[in-house]
Amino acid sequence: MSSSKAALKSIKSAIDKCDFSVAAEQAAEVLRHDSKNYTAYVFLGFARDKLDQNAEAESAYRKATNIKPGDLQALKGLITLYEKQDSEKLDEYHDVVHQLAELLAASDDRTQCQTVVDKYELFAKKHGSRAQYRHALELVLPSSNLYDTLEGRVPRPSHTYTRILESAEAEEKEWINT
Repeated sequence: MSSSKAALKSIKSAIDKCDFSVAAEQAAEVLRHDSKNYTAYVFLGFARDKLDQNAEAESAYRKATNIKPGDLQALKGLITLYEKQDSEKLDEYHDVVHQLAELLAASDDRTQCQTVVDKYELFAKKHGSRAQYRHALELVLPSSNLYDTLEGRVPRPSHTYTRILESAEAEEKEWINT
C-alpha cells in the first residue's frame, strides 16, 4: 500500500512538472500491479488527455468511473476531454453531464448542478446540431429528474419549450429550403 502511495505521489509530481509522458508511464505501471486503483486511472486519463491521446484518456476515465461511480473527479475529467473535441463526442458529453448533475443534485449542490447543466447547454448550442441542442434543453424541463433541483434556477418551462420549438422550426425550415 505504501509503495502505491509513493508511486501516486511520483505521478502527481510528474503531472505538476507537466511531464505527462512520464506520468502516463508511471500510472500504467501502477495499474499493472493494481488494476483497481482509481487514482491511477484518473492520473492516467489526465496525462493521456494532455498528450492528446483522447481515446486512451477516455478509456482510463471510464475505468475510473466504473471503480467509483459516485466520485466526481473522473466525470469532470471526461467533461474536459469531451469539450476539447467540440461536437465529436457531444452525445457522450450529454450522458456524463447528466450523470454528474444527478450526483450533484443528490448531494444538494444546486449551484454546481446548475453550472454543469448551463455550461453543457451553451456548449451544445455552439457545437452541436439543433437536435443535440434540444436534447440539452430537455435537462431543465419538468420531465427531467434534475428539475426539482434546478427549479427556480433555470428559465421557466414555457421559455424552454419555446426555445425547443424555435429550434425545431428552424431545422424544418432549413430542410424545406433544401
